[in-house]
Amino acid sequence: MNKDEKDLKWKIDTVDHSGQESFRIQNGLVTYVYHLEGSGFASLIDRDGNDWLSFGPATGAFGLGRGIPNMARDVFGHPGYRSGATTALEVLTPSHVRLVSRSADGCWRVRWDLDPHGAIQTIERTGGRYWWLYEGTPGGYFRPHQQFRLYAGGERASCSSQDHRRGRGPRWVAFCDPTTDRMILVAAHNNSRTIDCYRAMGGDGGMTVFGFGRDDRFRVLQRPLLRGAPRVFSFALMDGINADQASARFAQLQAKVGRAVD
Repeated sequence: MNKDEKDLKWKIDTVDHSGQESFRIQNGLVTYVYHLEGSGFASLIDRDGNDWLSFGPATGAFGLGRGIPNMARDVFGHPGYRSGATTALEVLTPSHVRLVSRSADGCWRVRWDLDPHGAIQTIERTGGRYWWLYEGTPGGYFRPHQQFRLYAGGERASCSSQDHRRGRGPRWVAFCDPTTDRMILVAAHNNSRTIDCYRAMGGDGGMTVFGFGRDDRFRVLQRPLLRGAPRVFSFALMDGINADQASARFAQLQAKVGRAVD
């Protein structure tokens, strides 16, 4: 964490975002917008105004499909959902924000902890199967042939190419935008083994579809692969498009997770 990050102070207000009451959470370098009922992040805006999620009213890949974590289809954890879930602000200090979201029936409960390193989600209770997705717009606009992703093993791949692999243990993937010289890191912190997959959707102007615990090879049989709690995931928007930088940030996030991944 550099000196500028140490000096950051959180500011939170309530706004309407795409027709849903939301928390807008700002610290001078990044702005998060979190749908209170949808229980998901709809916007992740860098200091130059680029939205790396860009949820909105357009259909599918061009708006309504976007967000983080987009975890339980038609049930919970996706911006825009209207299922009666609620979100409470439980902690607000100069260096820490905590949100807790619960489904109306009490079957789903997640905790988000935000600090200068990023956002950590602890899934505390689940009501069924789920996955954990980054569906968004690197650099503010999806250009799959210009943008690329980095994997924890050092591999680099174009955002225009598909991928599926057996994820093993804690791991990360970073989506990089050369135009802004920034990336979004998404990470799974448990020691689980599941299929992780990626594909582009919608071409230029569309979105990424990356999922921990998702297998898109057989679309007819597509279903979430994760179940149970606790599980921990995180994401971070950061300067640079370098694998060493991504790995260092993942290590910082992993050190904060603690026993929730055991």
